[in-house]
Amino acid sequence: MPAWNELLKPYLGKRWIELPFFLGEVYFYRRIVEAIGYFESSLEERVDPYTVPKQDSLQKVLEAEKQPLHKLEANARDTLIELLYGSLWGNREDLSQLFHSQPESDEMTNLEARLSKLDLAIFKGDANYRRLVGDLHWNHATPFDSIVSYFPSPLVALRTLKSELMVGLQPGQRDNLQNQDPNWLTNARWGIVQSFWIIC
Repeated sequence: MPAWNELLKPYLGKRWIELPFFLGEVYFYRRIVEAIGYFESSLEERVDPYTVPKQDSLQKVLEAEKQPLHKLEANARDTLIELLYGSLWGNREDLSQLFHSQPESDEMTNLEARLSKLDLAIFKGDANYRRLVGDLHWNHATPFDSIVSYFPSPLVALRTLKSELMVGLQPGQRDNLQNQDPNWLTNARWGIVQSFWIIC
């Protein structure tokens, strides 16, 4: 505090406009905090005068988000979580074999029926892509939709390339990519989004 008083001594009794910028700013800041009652409480219980408006704004935002969150939660509970319990999701099985190789069971019939009601199934990742295409080394120009047409709903596959499996390329596209980057299929620098739509 003595150093502060020493700093202010040459400016005592002067107008604020004659003070250095820093001191003028401190002066106005102190006047503002005094005006809002900041110094009326003890140091331990400083009260932010804007707490109530902040809390009101936060409450309004939370109220606005409640309905979409409840809807999302209900959908997740009713659809997504139940699907995850199917044996389909926890293994490495070729998905094309799933609906055809196993004996008809209530669980599989139910799973296929549930999947057929989806507006869109999203498969993410290289491993899921390999499961979709049977983990087979197809000709790169083989159409994606001809391979995954077994799936009972429309789907999108999002994939970062990490294995040599690839389908759905246009003629000449493979050679073009090979010239740009010889390791394009496996170095995880390239990605692809492919889709399959059921036309009714």
